[in-house]
Amino acid sequence: MKRFMNQEYMKHENCIDIFHLIREEKQITRKQIEAVTGMSWGAVSNITARLIGNGFVTEQKPDGNTGPGRTPSYLEVDGSRYCTLGIDVNITGMKAALVNLKSETLKTWNCPTCYSSKEQLLGCINRILDQALTDEESKKFEIIGIGAAMQGVVDAENGISVSIAQCGGWDSVPLAALLEERYGIPVWLEHDPNCILHAYAETNEVQNAILLRIDRGIGMAVMLDAVILKGTGRFEIAHTLAAWDKDTDSFKDRGCLEAYASVNGLEKLSGRTLESLIEAAGAGETQAKALFEDMGTKLGISIYNMRKIFHITDIILCGELMESERFFMEPVTRINDRAAFSITDAGCACYGAAAMALNQAVRKIKL
Repeated sequence: MKRFMNQEYMKHENCIDIFHLIREEKQITRKQIEAVTGMSWGAVSNITARLIGNGFVTEQKPDGNTGPGRTPSYLEVDGSRYCTLGIDVNITGMKAALVNLKSETLKTWNCPTCYSSKEQLLGCINRILDQALTDEESKKFEIIGIGAAMQGVVDAENGISVSIAQCGGWDSVPLAALLEERYGIPVWLEHDPNCILHAYAETNEVQNAILLRIDRGIGMAVMLDAVILKGTGRFEIAHTLAAWDKDTDSFKDRGCLEAYASVNGLEKLSGRTLESLIEAAGAGETQAKALFEDMGTKLGISIYNMRKIFHITDIILCGELMESERFFMEPVTRINDRAAFSITDAGCACYGAAAMALNQAVRKIKL
């Protein structure tokens, strides 16, 4: 159904567009905004005045003498009033980040997590948010949104964490609604690899890429033409078939990629902790080295197939297993000899969640 777009709605949309243009350019004059957007001088002046009045943008004068005539002031995002909060809900630990409108991370918090039950995990999420929101640094700002980077299957559109394999009883939890009711702040959920890819794209030139987070499990995100593809339960590379076992009807544990190329999979196959397995491979133990070699081959083939499906050469890897990349990356890169590999920090998931929440939160504010 076509939406009726009245004048006030169009003003709001133009405000959002110009705000994001100022964020992207860092510093820009009204004349430059006029040239980029094609809007009239009057429209640009009115919109920027609204952004300044609402505390989203600040006006600055250039330093020093810039020559004869009137020197135009420039506009930049005001980072002193509003913030968003991002959290990374991960089995390896919970992390939160306070991020202002200038994309500056002002403070981070960490706490252990427990996945033994739905109630335990919800308690951990509430604890880190309580800690962050009651911190003196957070109290200096108006928190306009919370973004949560979630493992497992995520229905981002409806704010539902559909499933987390490692957490018993976690089934279609309306997490966004639960947190909004508790804190009175808009909440958005997103699949954690999407958050990491979003954060990576903010500081790197990337248009088309595949990102894999290789931790206890495996998560995947895809960007095409600078847009992260979304959809509940899509791009679950962890559960694609990596080996055929004729003696079992279920490939969930024995045939899928995650069974060979994740921390949990390697620990189950070897009967050791990851630390012990890395130590053994470093000492030259044949069995440990073979497990990593097999992991690299299966991971490399899976990446190759995804590259061909999406016609992508840029591959971004992150996660706990990347600390042992020297044992498995050779077959990965050999199989994908025409790919460009980059490594990023999975710890930026909470920043990415905060940044994605900002994009949503701005749309809800009447500018």
